[in-house]
Amino acid sequence: MKLKLFIWLLLTFANTFIGKTQINLDTTYFQSFLQELSIQDENLFIVGEAHDVKSTLATEFFIIKNLAKKINTIYIEGGKSEAELLNIFLKTGDSTILNYTRARKTNSDYKVFLDSIYALNKKNKLTFYGFDFERPVCVGYLFSKWFLNVKMNNNLNMDSLSQHIISSDEIESKTLEDVRKKSWKLQLVFDKLKTSFYENEDEYEDILDSNLYTFKQIIFNPVKANFNTRDKNFANTMLHYEKAKGLGNSIIIVGSDHLVTKQSFIPLLLGKLPKKYSIYSFFFIYKNCESTDNNGIKIYNSKKQLLPFLRKESENLPSINFYISQEQLIPTKNKKMKTVITEFYNQ
Repeated sequence: MKLKLFIWLLLTFANTFIGKTQINLDTTYFQSFLQELSIQDENLFIVGEAHDVKSTLATEFFIIKNLAKKINTIYIEGGKSEAELLNIFLKTGDSTILNYTRARKTNSDYKVFLDSIYALNKKNKLTFYGFDFERPVCVGYLFSKWFLNVKMNNNLNMDSLSQHIISSDEIESKTLEDVRKKSWKLQLVFDKLKTSFYENEDEYEDILDSNLYTFKQIIFNPVKANFNTRDKNFANTMLHYEKAKGLGNSIIIVGSDHLVTKQSFIPLLLGKLPKKYSIYSFFFIYKNCESTDNNGIKIYNSKKQLLPFLRKESENLPSINFYISQEQLIPTKNKKMKTVITEFYNQ
């Protein structure tokens, strides 16, 4: 009786709206997958997705909501400063903070996702961590709060510096080159702050107090907008987290391009993780789905080598389905890993 009720609740939730997005989920395979899990296990969940494709974030929230008793940490493809802002949002509910994250876009699906996480967090405490390079708008906002009306003994005007960082990100990036340029300009600021920090560490400690650790994590973040070294640095950052706090009961959300080759993020990470973890990857594969970027809406399909994993070649109806794949899409020798193909049709 309890199992039937649980399935009914899942199906009811799957066909409701999250924000403005109806996700039309078929939960049959998802339910069978859930039954395999043990709360006591060191479970690590991975979502490989395509950014800005319709229903992606709603599906991610569905996964997180239904794994809520099995996860307490969400690792995002964002910087440590953005993760800090999201955690402040979870504690305070102050949505104005999101204007200084990637959720600042008008009618942002990311904001709807975060609002849903905020509601979920009231019952199931969650914490965000970032493993990507820093974004100027996130850093600038935090610095403007931490160093408000503070004048350093070395005459470094932190108020002015904070506003300079924020203003450098006022114009939205339209290309990867725009992102790189902003990141490298921010890196020049970090280089200056590193020198200042070494020379005035006691002063920074007095000013920042409990925020000192996060400040150091931000300015010494090894991940940069260098797309030749980014995956390796992603993996190294996650291994530092693993050493510090473990990765059990966590979910990593990252672009699927970071899963598919031996030298990409997830295979590099899995190759160095302790064997105690049970790994479950949700591999999102899309066919005929809307994607929104700075140039408007376009139709998105996953890469050709992934499309054969879709079971319905001529599907015409909107649907999202889960099934446990017998084939391994991620190049890894980890035998405890299972892949859950998540099919997106006509979203």
